[in-house]
Amino acid sequence: MSLVIIVFSILAGVHLCFVKKDWMNPGSIFLFYWAFVVYMASLRLYGLRETSDKAYSFVLIGVVFYYLGAYLASCRRNIKRRTVRKTIYLRHYETNYKFLYFASLVVILYSIYRINLIIQFLSLGHSWWDIRLMATSGDGGVGTLKGGNWSDMIYSFVVSPLVYLIVPTIVTEILSGKKNRISIILSVIAIVVYSISTVSRSVWGFAIVYVVIVVLLFRKNIVLSKRQKKILKIVPLIIVALALIINKITIMRNSEADIFANAYAYISGCMPLLSVHLEEAISNERTYGMLTLYGFFNPIFFLTNRLHIFSYPEAFTTAKLVKDNLEVFVSLSPTINMNAYATLFYDFYIDFGMPGIAIGSFFFGYICMRVFDLYRRACNSRNLVLCLILFQFVLFSVARIYTVYATRALSIIWLIPMFKKKKVI
Repeated sequence: MSLVIIVFSILAGVHLCFVKKDWMNPGSIFLFYWAFVVYMASLRLYGLRETSDKAYSFVLIGVVFYYLGAYLASCRRNIKRRTVRKTIYLRHYETNYKFLYFASLVVILYSIYRINLIIQFLSLGHSWWDIRLMATSGDGGVGTLKGGNWSDMIYSFVVSPLVYLIVPTIVTEILSGKKNRISIILSVIAIVVYSISTVSRSVWGFAIVYVVIVVLLFRKNIVLSKRQKKILKIVPLIIVALALIINKITIMRNSEADIFANAYAYISGCMPLLSVHLEEAISNERTYGMLTLYGFFNPIFFLTNRLHIFSYPEAFTTAKLVKDNLEVFVSLSPTINMNAYATLFYDFYIDFGMPGIAIGSFFFGYICMRVFDLYRRACNSRNLVLCLILFQFVLFSVARIYTVYATRALSIIWLIPMFKKKKVI
């Protein structure tokens, strides 16, 4: 069945390339990406567990309906192909620098608070890996790195979503030749201290992805100024520097880490891990959309519960149990232990069963391609950042649909005050 998935994904991806006349579209990238993921998993390097036929069937349904959704969005007659102008086509919306300053300061102050806690834990003999587990585990009480429920909510609903919005925003700022040094300095400081306070590589990984995507999008869709062309010449150096930072954080978390084994696990470990989770009893639960949209519902239900308006719905608490179960590490080979990476298809399945995979994948493909068309039609800063966020969702679809986490889902909400309408005279 792996061969069927690979062949279909490649052919469907090529078809969308011809339809859009651009290979840099989320539909083609998603399909090519999953063909690569399935192929690498089938090689079973490092003694990787075998993937079950049931897991392959989930992926096949997912890629087929994602393609159908993306194709339907591409066929909309009312989308007119825009004419590329010989200017920087980032207009209509521009960065709200006051909000960017505020967001960066919030992230910096909260990260300093958590760094102070990390110093205390390190002095007690804890390792950086212990600290990382403290940052990602469900233990959020007073005396832990999360510092209690309210502190954890500030992190999940405000700080983390803001930093995951700051990263694509500042990448577009730098590569579009903007000169606001204060915003660049504050944003870089916010990203650095956040990374330290969470022992996280993800912000740097996302930065690499965003830089590459912006360069490829700019190359085709925008005629650059001399200043921008000079900036793009240092992009390879930026990517190398970010890769070195990621490697350093990896070593901090595990001094014996094999970077190649890690890379292979992150690409292909989702397939055997999906196979494992499908055999668990909890996979028979249904959450009716609560798992896929957990990140949006979480702050709402948290407040209503705290204010004693009403308790958490049963489907929501079930979704939390499923999320927590996915955080348990599973041995996939003698050298690979993984958690969390169960694919976005698993999230759709938990919501509505097999029909959920088809429905969720279809709408995800449709939304991705519609946002891409919106960017090509009105290539302003806000649309570009939204497009980058959805590309991130595509590339991390091996793990989950990112709306499962408030830390990612709420970035889309915080996008509203981050950009303001530009007055066109």
